[in-house]
Amino acid sequence: STGIHGVIPCCRFFAIIASANGRYIFGESTDPFMDNYVGGTMTGRYYEQQIPFIGYNTASQRRALLTTADLELRFKIGRKIYLSAIGAALHDGDHLADMKTDVPIYAAGLQFGYNSKFGPLMANLHWNSRFHKIGFFLSAGFDF
Repeated sequence: STGIHGVIPCCRFFAIIASANGRYIFGESTDPFMDNYVGGTMTGRYYEQQIPFIGYNTASQRRALLTTADLELRFKIGRKIYLSAIGAALHDGDHLADMKTDVPIYAAGLQFGYNSKFGPLMANLHWNSRFHKIGFFLSAGFDF
């Protein structure tokens, strides 16, 4: 498993946040707790190897070779208020040849965040190209 995450502050009220992740399982997986999973907003929420993906609320099992990329445009619109536009892509396959022929899954979302004294409050609306449905995610407090 590998990943990279970076923040580019463009000015005092705008930042670009980018990340890319990849994971490959060598051989046949016989334990579902070792498989690749994506979903949610937090790395490792339900499974240690779970990679966040804006298009899914909960963990979704994926194939042996997995890559994701995310781009977030974050605007600070108040002293403690943030608004983000997020785009993401997920590509998986059982072999490298699958990555050339299979179609990636794309996702987009709008996220609202507020830094309260009890921790961050976040809500997002999101969509992905696999299910073509709008989803909603709400979180309150710090991630543990």
